[in-house]
Amino acid sequence: MLHLWAAGWFTYLLLRRLGTRWLSAVAAGLAWMLGGWTLAWMQLAPVVVQSAAIPACLWVVHRAEQRRSWGAVSLAGVVLGASVVAGHALMGAVTAAIAGVYLATLVARRAQQQRESGVGG
Repeated sequence: MLHLWAAGWFTYLLLRRLGTRWLSAVAAGLAWMLGGWTLAWMQLAPVVVQSAAIPACLWVVHRAEQRRSWGAVSLAGVVLGASVVAGHALMGAVTAAIAGVYLATLVARRAQQQRESGVGG
């Protein structure tokens, strides 16, 4: 049951970090927390852990890319590592791959914005 609450909370945090309004973030958190994928896997605990790990990993990756501090990067590493070893190995690997693709997208977007504005570094 704790995983359901964590799934909703981390989805809320991710959406707030992306700039949505609080009510939209609450609705998204509830939708992910009580959605079909999450509830369908409730009987298999190692997989349902990933319903909380996916938004948690995306949130820490986004936070680390924005802050660019050792603390933020360390937190991202801990959360990503925990998601890989916290249950079903394949789902952990898929979660890490999703976070990696998301990070690559964020880095590419930042590079494109810097090229367009003419700012280096």
